[in-house]
Amino acid sequence: MAIASVILKKLVRRDVDPLTLTNVAFLIGFFILLPFTLSQLSFNQLADKIVTLAFNFQLGVFYMAILSGTIAYTLWVKAQKSIEISEAGLFTYLIPIFSAPLGIVLLNEKLTAAMIIGAAFVLFGVIIAERK
Repeated sequence: MAIASVILKKLVRRDVDPLTLTNVAFLIGFFILLPFTLSQLSFNQLADKIVTLAFNFQLGVFYMAILSGTIAYTLWVKAQKSIEISEAGLFTYLIPIFSAPLGIVLLNEKLTAAMIIGAAFVLFGVIIAERK
């Protein structure tokens, strides 16, 4: 992740389009994972699974591909141009802080003491790191 962040920062500072960088990264990931997928399923089985997938799952894949994938990572790459890599890395620790409440609301997960304590540790750590 660190090497990728450094490379992204250098490229975006050379005015390479963040959307292009994001899509190239996704394509590289796709072609790396495709042989592993095809080792488990034939091409026809894979195509059949994709075509017969329930509509709500297709919407989920669309959401992940467009909103939480392309748009989010494009904004992340764009942000790399103006902030330090170490500072951008701190934001990854905040992912559970936002995903836990979404899990409670959308997936009916239960709020536990461990979640609250973990969130407190994460927030405290990010605050300390941001104060420099």
